[in-house]
Amino acid sequence: MLRLLRKLWHDNRGSLLATEWVFMATIMIIGIIPGMIAVRTSFNAALLKSACQLNSSSCACSGAVTYLPATTVVTISQSPCD
Repeated sequence: MLRLLRKLWHDNRGSLLATEWVFMATIMIIGIIPGMIAVRTSFNAALLKSACQLNSSSCACSGAVTYLPATTVVTISQSPCD
């Protein structure tokens, strides 16, 4: 049993492979997060436009879509179509 533990302790095969996997996973996560934010922003803009069109048939909401950071708190006192 002691020989097996020594053999496993001194075996460094595969360590570079694990490092490469961590590096690749990090790059993928850094790339996925901005992509998800872009999808969220476009989805919210599409839903806002649809809601505006359902609210009023004479609504011109093309300029009502404003992109704000997620930490910004906005109080809307009127319809974005008015």
